[in-house]
Amino acid sequence: MVKENIMQYIELGFIQRIKNRIYNLQPAHFQIARNMAWVALFVFTGKLAGAAKEMAIAYRFGIGEVVDTYNFVFTIITWLPTVWQSVIMVILVPHFARLSEEEKRAFYAELVGFSLIMGGLLTIMIIVGLPLVAPYVFSNLSEQAAGKAVTLAKGLAPIALINVFAGLIFARLLAEERHTNTLMEALPALCILMAVLFWPNISGQQDVTPLLYGSLIGFVVYVVCLWLMLTRSGISSRPRWTMRSLAWRAVWYGMGYMALGQAIITFANPIDQVMAANLGEGAISTLGYANRVLALLLGLGATAIGRAVLPVLSEAAVQPKNAWHIAQRWSKLLFLVGFCGVILAWWLAPWGIRLLFERGAFSAADSVQVVEVFRYGLLQIPFYLSGIVYVQMTASLRRYDVIFVSGIIGLISKVFANWTAIAFIGLPGIMLGTTAMYLANFVYFNICLRTILGGANAKTV
Repeated sequence: MVKENIMQYIELGFIQRIKNRIYNLQPAHFQIARNMAWVALFVFTGKLAGAAKEMAIAYRFGIGEVVDTYNFVFTIITWLPTVWQSVIMVILVPHFARLSEEEKRAFYAELVGFSLIMGGLLTIMIIVGLPLVAPYVFSNLSEQAAGKAVTLAKGLAPIALINVFAGLIFARLLAEERHTNTLMEALPALCILMAVLFWPNISGQQDVTPLLYGSLIGFVVYVVCLWLMLTRSGISSRPRWTMRSLAWRAVWYGMGYMALGQAIITFANPIDQVMAANLGEGAISTLGYANRVLALLLGLGATAIGRAVLPVLSEAAVQPKNAWHIAQRWSKLLFLVGFCGVILAWWLAPWGIRLLFERGAFSAADSVQVVEVFRYGLLQIPFYLSGIVYVQMTASLRRYDVIFVSGIIGLISKVFANWTAIAFIGLPGIMLGTTAMYLANFVYFNICLRTILGGANAKTV
């Protein structure tokens, strides 16, 4: 009886300590968790649409020339617009928290004008430049591959302008903590899915037409829906063709550093495409399928983390050391989650790849190749997920110079690791290069933040 009472006392004490621990957590932790749950739900829905799209492409085209050219051209066209969205999201969200409503309206109107001009120039550069580069990239493949790349480049070029404008609207909605905009990211994938499944094959040969028109229609629908969401929130997207807002003075410095840093580190994606093209037909598409499955894992976690953490850390940045402890706690948790995810995904990889892709033009031999590349890619997950928190923390402190240097470090690590690993293991070496890039940045941000904040080590919750 005494023993039972003692055990009951211990159990009650343990439960009470857990309750006290939960009650004493800062509101920021609850806000991050709540935002992350909503964003994760919307991202998961979008990733399901993306997975369905990839299944349809695998069924109709398999691994080969059509998917090689489409992946290459799409990567090049969306490279700089994606950089713009990342930069404007990280810059705009913390800065808008410090502006009055009138300043927000004026600054946003000028950003709309700036983004339209920038997107238009980028579209012209793609139409003129990409057809000149394609023959050299696909020199190891057939002339038809280069011809398809030129057709896609000219047809898909408007996506650059659409994506730049959409990225700005997306960031503006995020600044208001409206996370339902994340759900709209599924629209391009759904349109491509419908085009691949139902576009008639009149010529009897595989061509890029369904991918071209599906992508164009999808991004048009995407930007229109984002614009409607913003309009319903009472925010106008009418452009102003000046740069008179005082906010530019504070933002321009950070935007320059961030844009250069992001452009440098994300240049790894085009580099991967070019290096894969030199490994022969099917290498780009094999890498693409593996990356798409990885995106289901990384995108769900990364998007939810970044969009949930950034607004909270931006508010907490008025007490930098406190924000640093919040960031540390979430970074450690996400590293552990990522490590467990690697083990689980490595074991499930053969079954998952077969389930997603192995039908129609996609053979069992293709599955084996994709599984091998995918497994090497899993190693990046812990460093990538936990590193996102450090990037957001650095952005909330407005230390954009640190983010710029991280881009240089990441790209150098990526190119060197790619070049070395490909010589030994071929295509999977590109994935090892990505892991090396995220590992280098993970270590770099950790050291920099500890130095900036004086190695803050006071205990907080």
